[in-house]
Amino acid sequence: QAETSFDRIVCVACSPELQRERLRERGWNEGEIDSRLAAQMAVDEKMKRSDHVIWTDGAVEAHAAQWDALLSSWDEVD
Repeated sequence: QAETSFDRIVCVACSPELQRERLRERGWNEGEIDSRLAAQMAVDEKMKRSDHVIWTDGAVEAHAAQWDALLSSWDEVD
């Protein structure tokens, strides 16, 4: 398990529907999307194995706020 090599693990995730939509916007077809997703660890497993989750459904400002809060909390601990 590679995660034992790191102090903290952050999972950046979104809903499966949004993930598919984003890949379609990049020009991927359904077969390519299915292959990519099948090759990856399931997002719920990634989230369980992470110390923190940044959820990216929503506005970019919301993602930034999550990162700011997370990094600020690390500053307080370190």
